[in-house]
Amino acid sequence: MRRSVAASLAVAAVVAAALGLALRPRPPGATDRPVLPPPPPRAVTAIALARTTPTSLALAPTVRPDGADAPDTFAVPGPFVAQRGGGAAAVFAAPLPVSADLFPSRRVGARTFGFYAPDGLEVQVNGTPLRFTRNATRPGTWGYTHDALLIGLAPGSSPPEDVRVRWPEATAQERSLHAITADRTPEAFALRTLVRDDTSAHGVLLPAPSDARWRVTIPERAVLAAHARLVPPTIRTAARSDGATLVVRVTAAGDAPSREVARVDLSPDTPEDLRVDLGAFAGQTVDLSLHTLPGETPTHDLVFIEEPVVYTPTDAPQRVVLAFLDTVRADHLGMYGYARPTTPILDAWAAGAAVMTQARSVSPWTLPAARSILSGHQPEAFYDVTTLPAALAQAGFHTEGIVANAYLGPVFDMDRGFSRYTYRHLQTARDTVDQALEVFDRFPDRDVMVLVQFMEAHLPYQEPASYRGLFEGDAPDGLRLLRQELDRWSPDRPGFEAVRDHVVGRYDQNLRVLDDEVGRLLASLSERDIAVVFSDHGEEFWEHGGFEHGHAFWDEVLRVPLIVRAPSLPPSRIDAPTSLLDIAPTVRAALGIPADPTAPGRDLGPASRGEAGATDALAARPQAFGRALYGGPGWAVLDRGLKWLARDGAEAVWDLAADPGETRDIGATTDRTGFPAAGAEALGRAFPAVWRISLSARPQATPVTLTLTHPDGLVTGWKAHDPRGYFDATTVTAGGGAVTITVPRGERAPPVLFVQPAGSAANTRGLTLTIDGGVAAGTLAVETDTPPAPDGARQLVLGPVGPWRVAIDHAYAALPGGVAVRGYAPSAAAALEALGYLSDDDEDSP
Repeated sequence: MRRSVAASLAVAAVVAAALGLALRPRPPGATDRPVLPPPPPRAVTAIALARTTPTSLALAPTVRPDGADAPDTFAVPGPFVAQRGGGAAAVFAAPLPVSADLFPSRRVGARTFGFYAPDGLEVQVNGTPLRFTRNATRPGTWGYTHDALLIGLAPGSSPPEDVRVRWPEATAQERSLHAITADRTPEAFALRTLVRDDTSAHGVLLPAPSDARWRVTIPERAVLAAHARLVPPTIRTAARSDGATLVVRVTAAGDAPSREVARVDLSPDTPEDLRVDLGAFAGQTVDLSLHTLPGETPTHDLVFIEEPVVYTPTDAPQRVVLAFLDTVRADHLGMYGYARPTTPILDAWAAGAAVMTQARSVSPWTLPAARSILSGHQPEAFYDVTTLPAALAQAGFHTEGIVANAYLGPVFDMDRGFSRYTYRHLQTARDTVDQALEVFDRFPDRDVMVLVQFMEAHLPYQEPASYRGLFEGDAPDGLRLLRQELDRWSPDRPGFEAVRDHVVGRYDQNLRVLDDEVGRLLASLSERDIAVVFSDHGEEFWEHGGFEHGHAFWDEVLRVPLIVRAPSLPPSRIDAPTSLLDIAPTVRAALGIPADPTAPGRDLGPASRGEAGATDALAARPQAFGRALYGGPGWAVLDRGLKWLARDGAEAVWDLAADPGETRDIGATTDRTGFPAAGAEALGRAFPAVWRISLSARPQATPVTLTLTHPDGLVTGWKAHDPRGYFDATTVTAGGGAVTITVPRGERAPPVLFVQPAGSAANTRGLTLTIDGGVAAGTLAVETDTPPAPDGARQLVLGPVGPWRVAIDHAYAALPGGVAVRGYAPSAAAALEALGYLSDDDEDSP
């Protein structure tokens, strides 16, 4: 039974009252709370040891059994236990022989299965290789779950006795845990992030016996706090650590002997929290050392001290919450004018916040957007800058991430800079909020930043049963909420309206779930705390014929909610264009942490306070959008209210003020010449006119070399954005005025290349492609003065030469820069498939 709007608003009013807020429209300038001036530069007295170079460092070379190197092939310790219901095989299970985080497992209902064989993993029984099948239900096969290796043998077989595994990735990770084989500097070995199962953590790795020492000045009333544990090896053996000891010593100035201030005994199964009162050394510059001692033997005595920090406890710690609502479009929230009551609690909360009405993402999918959110930079700069969590950790904050999207997992390095980071695929909003509240409880006297990411608004829209029927009931007959199925629907198909209404209703019900749970988290904060509510991208509901996200640059995908509530930001609505790039600079400024002067993102505090020129500066800043996950490569640029699209050899322009639905292309009557320069300004790299070279050929039995030349010369060439790495094996090089593409044997050539000419892109006469190798060799040349048109109306088609066909379009494209965003990792394959991102139906899959 559906709730009425009036009943929903009544419930929202009760919750709003509990939050201490009024559920009412926000008149201009109204406020329910005192607004403080921007904070002065933060006086940082905390010392994050794991982010500070030690004065001295002595490391045990290895704690492998007998000092042996990690093996290429290793035995499974077992024991193997018979499983029920093995089908055609006798199935036996033993604990996974390596860390579970290496396996691409996927949850189905209450169970977790292996759907993919990890790359390079080989399993043998008595020297005979086994084939991979899910659940190992056939003789001579192997499989796995989230915690067990499965072996399928002939019916009636006894448990296997000699099971061996070869997995180069596991061997490499095991080697990385030992200083003698890690191929790291001592500092990089010790000060690092470790991933185990679903959690990564930053800290100090000190295999016993080791010693790390820092010279520090102790703040007033300081304590040293950390979480210490023994890390299990990547390759698991029958041998276990027999325990180790962590000793903390302080050596005061001069030649005074060191003083032991703490000693903690660690066992393999019991982590320990460390808290040491350093008040006796306040104001002194001392040598502070973390020293590890082995048990009776050093075997597997890998001691990890998670984010050890010297800080002064406070009765009023500052909390920062980044509430990341995956796949939420702005126009489905009440504060942005949506009529259906999807977010009554957030609407009430936002009445006391700065609401950005024209915020946009940098990309239509999660990973590039998230990299910009956490850095304030374009996604390609992510590895070259200090992230927001790292900057806060250096200022003494505990920074924790709790995420449920595979694209945010540690395998994509999204844990970079965090103190602790947990990824659990499709974890519910309720569990995520419970986990965040536990973080606050763990750190009652220390500043904390927590990123909480929610997947309810992402396919497959799995709201709890108690929310079913709020806006939408049962699905039309046979409809499944899967991307590959919904992609086949279009407005001209019979029954489309019912399908669209059901999909939108289910989406909105999940927004209501988010409203309840995020509201519960926000209710735990005080007025001195900071909260940012935002999304990475929206969702398309066939407004332009397509569904979902990742492929298009329409505003229903790019325009996102962005709301900031902080002591120094008054309640306001900012109508100037803003960006997810602005989140990190705004949070830093609201905390008094120095800005990153190289970041293109802006602090939104001045605009919220109405400071002179602030909104004008935002309006004058161009924005660029690109890096589609699938579909053709291209870019869009927003510049002074006009949005320009350059994709697939065509261009289009929309006036967002006059046509917010982007229904009328005014490109034919608009001067487009300034948009590439605006794109270059937004991205910080050149955005030239180029040739878009489309290649079509089946894989060849021998390597193929393609060489492009032109009488005026060619500057450079590059493969189009390839987020899933389909064409990694192909190389593109430039030199001597030519561009060379080398396609290995059996590989497909990239379907799109970009080539920058030394002269005008309008002059294509003389462009020559020489093909060498494969089943045919030859030369294709442009012999006409008619260039491809910049509006996509004219395309040059060359060939064929054997299987090769070539088409040339005029295009604009940003030159490559930084590290391109990659959207595939083998260990994430199962989770990505569950989200609909891996499928034979993908239009650009090889």
